[in-house]
Amino acid sequence: MKTLYTIAKGIWRAAKWIWTAIVVAILVSVASTLLGTDVKNVVGTTASKILAWLTSGNPGARITLILLLCFILISAAAALIVAVLKKDYEGKAPQDAMLTYYQQRSEADQKEEKDQQALVEKAYQHYLRTVEETLKTIRLLDLPTSYTPWSLRRFRSRLCLSLLVSFLMRQSTMRLESRCGNYR
Repeated sequence: MKTLYTIAKGIWRAAKWIWTAIVVAILVSVASTLLGTDVKNVVGTTASKILAWLTSGNPGARITLILLLCFILISAAAALIVAVLKKDYEGKAPQDAMLTYYQQRSEADQKEEKDQQALVEKAYQHYLRTVEETLKTIRLLDLPTSYTPWSLRRFRSRLCLSLLVSFLMRQSTMRLESRCGNYR
């Protein structure tokens, strides 16, 4: 729409100059005719001869009349487009648009940073819970005082279980950290 507005504005600027030149020329011609002759002798003036030529049916006159009508329609359409779209595109300085863009970008960056910090905090809390669970698991593993085959087997099973739990927790922590990036 901005491109349409820009094109219509350029056409309307040119049309204003052309219409001003045409209107001034007609007014000067009519004024000089009316001042120089009687009102009864208007039939022989230049304006009446031009109107008679345009309505004569001559191919050159028809082409000129069609071009004149097209110019009138294009000028009216450009004026209408400029009038309708002026409130949307006029009056906004490029500096205001850039300032608005930078403000929106800054707000978006701050929001993104806040979201990223929340993810990092969540990953850190998850890591702390993992460490805490691992320590609880290790505390459950009391070293046997007497080394009997049964106590060693129980110790190995507890150790394997704690290592498995620790490994699984570390894997889930690493997955969470990979989602929110490695911030250390």
